[in-house]
Amino acid sequence: LELAAAHALVRLALEQMTGAPASAWKVRRDSMGRPLVEGPVEHMNVSITHTPGLVACLVAARRVVGADAEQVSPRVPYMRIAEQVFSPGELAHLKGLDEKARIDRFFLLWSVKEAFAKARGEGLAAPLDKIEVELAPDGVVQMLMPPEITGGGDAWHVRWSRPSAEHVMATCVHSPDGRR
Repeated sequence: LELAAAHALVRLALEQMTGAPASAWKVRRDSMGRPLVEGPVEHMNVSITHTPGLVACLVAARRVVGADAEQVSPRVPYMRIAEQVFSPGELAHLKGLDEKARIDRFFLLWSVKEAFAKARGEGLAAPLDKIEVELAPDGVVQMLMPPEITGGGDAWHVRWSRPSAEHVMATCVHSPDGRR
């Protein structure tokens, strides 16, 4: 149900952005599972995310994008996941927080890393433990990465948000020319 809602949301967003009717767009998946859109306007890129209680998409023209939303839940084995995909600095920071703050911080960091991995098309194969994420209170994200990940200076514009009391979300837009 959430996937069908996400595909409908993508078509509506494409209609709003391009003026082409929602019915003119088709959403399919590539071999890596990423959404691809086919329609009357070329070079449109999308990212879809869904989690219990939330569906979202990110649409851009001529920009690679990634979006991830997570339902914040203590039932997830978050520290086991963090030990595999977080940098040493992120892990040290997590371990210094009380449990409620630790769970919240885990999901914020995870959503940022997942949005970046989705934008790059790497999914869980991305070297997420080599990326140090810094979260500013205003939603701005700073990602410190070695050159072999960035490609030597690519610009990634990343933001985090709280679309509801129980959800976190991150968006990532590739901008090789540096424009936002």
